Amino acid sequence: MARISVNSALRGARSLLSPARLRFITLPSGFVSPFASVSLEPRQAMTYRSFFDIKKLVASAQTELSTSDPEAYKAFLLASMAGLRRAEIDQLEWTAFDWQHERLHIGVTEHFAVKSQGSIGDVDLDRELVTLFKDF
Repeated sequence: MARISVNSALRGARSLLSPARLRFITLPSGFVSPFASVSLEPRQAMTYRSFFDIKKLVASAQTELSTSDPEAYKAFLLASMAGLRRAEIDQLEWTAFDWQHERLHIGVTEHFAVKSQGSIGDVDLDRELVTLFKDF
């Protein structure tokens, strides 16, 4: 992860001193960006690799949370099965559920502002998850 962050910072610095931007500034003759010769770190594979057994984790959550702390169980299900962020979960409204089409709409509401415009959209839900949330 550190390589990705370093590369991101370097690309940002390079862009600030890119020839396209520097043409608007009067610079000393022969000026060269200090980042021109800096190379990026080797690219890391971005493929997700799981180091835990999700089926075991879901079974444990169902056993431990479903009756003792149903709200935590709901949050766990939405995070693990729908990929929602904490703020999205905490401020999710029941009207976000589209029971008929088995999906969840993430968007701006009276109590929630999305992290980015790219966060707005629908999340398809498994039928089993829809059934669980209908029962809640």
